[in-house]
Amino acid sequence: FPVTIGKAILNENNEDTIQTLLSEKKVIKGVYQKRRDAEVALRTWVDSSAGLFLLVSEAGGGKTNLLLEMNRQYTKNGLDTILLRGNRFRTPDIWEEMCYRLNLTAESSIVDAGFVMYDQKNPLMILIDGANETSDPKALFESIIQFLHKHKGGHIKIILSWRVSTKSELPKAEEKYVSIVYGGANVGNLEQLSDADDGNLEQLSDADDGNQDVNFIARSCYWLKPLNKIEVEGAWNKYVSDNQNNVRRKPNFSYKDLTEYDRSLSNQLDNPFLLRLFLELYNG
Repeated sequence: FPVTIGKAILNENNEDTIQTLLSEKKVIKGVYQKRRDAEVALRTWVDSSAGLFLLVSEAGGGKTNLLLEMNRQYTKNGLDTILLRGNRFRTPDIWEEMCYRLNLTAESSIVDAGFVMYDQKNPLMILIDGANETSDPKALFESIIQFLHKHKGGHIKIILSWRVSTKSELPKAEEKYVSIVYGGANVGNLEQLSDADDGNLEQLSDADDGNQDVNFIARSCYWLKPLNKIEVEGAWNKYVSDNQNNVRRKPNFSYKDLTEYDRSLSNQLDNPFLLRLFLELYNG
């Protein structure tokens, strides 16, 4: 598995994944608004020894766009990446899926895959969008935990994006695996409390049910905050000026006009997907 062939396979896989996201309109070029706190956390994490970063938010929170941006940043910084979609997994076993993607046999080892060339300062980054959309999310999560436990050292890193509405929907893990999941991201959780509604406060509470498995994951996750007002307006302006496809998103009023007319409605557009639907509905 020569390095040059390996990189070619990785690049081909990533390009195919990106093109499917674009064709399905899951991502629209040029609309992404920088998520400063999340991007800092995802860059800072690279140097840690932990192997798993769990990125969570409600539906339409912008996880897919953020992962594509981080894939771009990691690649720009010279890191090898593998970009995958949960709903395209053939198996809930992470290593079997990796072997399939890299044209290896199921009996292959990480040595066969060339993964031994990576280290903590130069890790292989595996980004999985919508991990909860696999046929068996629980089995996939368990296989990832086991895989990273077997291959400790921070040379292989996995980012999982996971859609949740409540804390009870998060995957579980035994406390003995706490070192595998990056915990530095939870610093941002305290800041998010001031912006959260009652539902989000319930998600971030650690003391309501005494379930240590859930609490361990909830403490370690990075909860992607909603868009702030500047980000909403920036995305709004880019949407209405977008001429890349036949879908029009151009109301006869500005975001500022909407805020002055109905602030409670404009406040609901901090979810990227709801913002997009709103602009399509009120086009013209």
